[in-house]
Amino acid sequence: EYLMANVASIIEGREKLLRDIATLDYLRPRESHGNFILCEVLDGNAKDLYNVLKKRRIFVRYFDVPPLRDFIRISIGKPDDMSILMEVLREIGDRKNE
Repeated sequence: EYLMANVASIIEGREKLLRDIATLDYLRPRESHGNFILCEVLDGNAKDLYNVLKKRRIFVRYFDVPPLRDFIRISIGKPDDMSILMEVLREIGDRKNE
């Protein structure tokens, strides 16, 4: 029962994050069935985005290999953490649109 509640929470968080990220012009989230979302960085450099997030103490994965260089991977976390992530991603998007 405990495990299934955690699985349901991760799925709910993943689906919400997919919808939220899809509203951003500079990221394209890929459908996922795991506990993470792979996002293509459309405007800018994935490594730069990774570093900006890291400076804000938001840790995502960046893979410096050719097929994944334009992507970041975001693990699904607690709802409060995902809200903070989206605030920062929106702020970054707003700065790009200025």
